[in-house]
Amino acid sequence: MKRRLDFGNAIAAVTLALCTGVATAQSYPNVPVTTDGTAQSQENPNYGVCHGTDQSCYHNWGVARSTQFPNGKVLLFTRTAGPRHASLGTALALGLNPPLGANNNTQKDIIRLLNAQGIGVDYTETVTNLSNLNQYKAVIFFSNSRDVLWDHGRAVNPALAVSTTTSAYLDAAKVNLRQYMRAGGGFVAIHNAHGTEYNWPWYEGLLGNSNYYDHGQYQLGNFVITSTDSSTNPVGTPGTSVAFKDEWYNLVPFPTDVKFLATVDESTLATKHSVHPGFPSFHPVAWCQYYDGGRAWITTLGHSLVDTSDVSLPPAESDFPPAGRAAFQALIVNGIKSAMGLQPFCEAYGFSGFTGSTANAGSAVQVTFNLTPNGSAVPDANAVSWVKSAPAACNTGLPSGDFETANIAGNISGNSGTYRLNWKSDSSWAGSCRVLWMLLTDGTLHRANFQFD
Repeated sequence: MKRRLDFGNAIAAVTLALCTGVATAQSYPNVPVTTDGTAQSQENPNYGVCHGTDQSCYHNWGVARSTQFPNGKVLLFTRTAGPRHASLGTALALGLNPPLGANNNTQKDIIRLLNAQGIGVDYTETVTNLSNLNQYKAVIFFSNSRDVLWDHGRAVNPALAVSTTTSAYLDAAKVNLRQYMRAGGGFVAIHNAHGTEYNWPWYEGLLGNSNYYDHGQYQLGNFVITSTDSSTNPVGTPGTSVAFKDEWYNLVPFPTDVKFLATVDESTLATKHSVHPGFPSFHPVAWCQYYDGGRAWITTLGHSLVDTSDVSLPPAESDFPPAGRAAFQALIVNGIKSAMGLQPFCEAYGFSGFTGSTANAGSAVQVTFNLTPNGSAVPDANAVSWVKSAPAACNTGLPSGDFETANIAGNISGNSGTYRLNWKSDSSWAGSCRVLWMLLTDGTLHRANFQFD
């Protein structure tokens, strides 16, 4: 009996409920991993908000924002409630825009970089200053840690009190941030912004359904531009490789339903992890999405004070690649500008599922899909970056082996928004299942699962 192909952006997979043996349906996201990957890496919780690359998730409510500067103003939030990156320097005094010390490198550098773009920067590490956020075109979280949006009133720990009454509105900042995003705000997360608010699901969703797990040593490696975007175009076209130095975070869960902007080539890393096995097939380091009405631009890069330092001066680390500093600064400046709405944000093609014929082992499988323009994201004959496949478990759809480049017969053809590729299957696949992954030049991943006769 021939089976129809199971196509779609996500597959209906079967997983066993713990201790009961009862089968339940679960959707797994677009996460290409190898046999080292885990189901936990592929969690795709429903955060109950509109999110993804569809601009209809954005609330264009016309909120009046500061016109004090030619291109508006942002708020830089660098509070830490746990480990503190050296790039941030000594903790800042209370209030908005307190005096900066000699070692507050990140704060001074972001001000310098954005002022050069006509963008004003307020900065603070005082949680009660996260109010009246609608005056800002974006809020930037840079290397925070632990529960930085909690007011830490006297009822919690007098020694750490921010508010000194037991009736303090301790989570007001969390409410303010969420309402700001719902009103069409912009959010930028840099490096250890992944190290804060671990147990707040809405914030994890804001990061693109991703969270920090671990990293290898601080080391040299190459990040690679994945897609065409207003934030990546100043760095290079897709495939551009940039020598850099960072910690290269591993993530659980893994970003889903986002536009991937850059990845790390794990073959350039000496160590990939401390515990987590890493993501050798596809390891993102920058991405973007619309979320709960706002724009969110995220990167895990940015560990060192060298990253944002003046490129006209020698780096404080002798082995830091000079071109890497300039590329990183171009990436985050343009990412911030896109989140502010000063330039196109997170544009992705309109994608209409996969369709195809029956899957017969040893025969070419025709895969058909539709792409439509979205803003400046206009698909052409080269809209597909790569196609890969891996064996998969038939009961869950999860990969059960390493990914390899799919054998595509002939050129991928496109006509009036309809695209076709012919995937040459192997006769040895009879009776087994496989997953096919396709990365488009807009940075989005799409997949289909097959069971072969």
